[in-house]
Amino acid sequence: MVDLHIHTDFSPDGKNSIEEVIMQSKINGVGIIAISDHYDLVAGPYIFNKIADLKKYNETIDNYKREESEIKILKSLEFGIQSFISEELKDDYDFLLYSVHHTKKVFTDLPRDDTDLVWKLYLEEAVEAVKDIDHIGFYTHLDLMKRYLKNNPEVPKKYEHLVVELLKRIVKYDLGLEINTAGWRMPFKEQQPKVWIIEKYFELGGRYISIGSDSHNKKTIGCGYYQAVDLLKKIGINEIFYGEGGNYVRYGI
Repeated sequence: MVDLHIHTDFSPDGKNSIEEVIMQSKINGVGIIAISDHYDLVAGPYIFNKIADLKKYNETIDNYKREESEIKILKSLEFGIQSFISEELKDDYDFLLYSVHHTKKVFTDLPRDDTDLVWKLYLEEAVEAVKDIDHIGFYTHLDLMKRYLKNNPEVPKKYEHLVVELLKRIVKYDLGLEINTAGWRMPFKEQQPKVWIIEKYFELGGRYISIGSDSHNKKTIGCGYYQAVDLLKKIGINEIFYGEGGNYVRYGI
């Protein structure tokens, strides 16, 4: 079992230490994990969604990578990219999770019941944000706004072209697409993104799919993995990928 999206208490919203995450992963039978804490470049819903001490974060994971022999530990970040700000990451990461949490104006400042406006602004910003990417990784929870808007609405039909444009950008930069299983733990009880988005990614030339629980609590590490595997097999996909040392690695399912 693989879980490539796990948060620890290095994230403002994470509950457990890296050591606790490793111990629970073993208990849950997860053989490959990625520590992927939040590193957003702008202020967010958790005051400031950014690791306070990146040097300590990197050193801590590197130490566990050297010492741990039972499971594979990968060093990652959930890197919150935006079109209007950038930052060069100087440390080496096995891969990155690319996410967009905000519009050009922090989405939490917008009326959450204004579904049309939020989806439009969010998707337009996501398209613009995927640029000048030079490190392998996976784009995560592509239809994120479904979590935050009233009644968990899908992408409006009239903005599906923006999803397609975003997927084209993702493919252009040779990025993978994450199946985020946290949605199965939410009221809408479904993975993110929708199946049609996953299929469109492959249709456009995408090659790399990952699975991540988006866990912020050790209790949910690995949750939804087998549901995601079943979903992939139904659409003819028999392998997923993780990143190690800056390269994509196949993993049969």
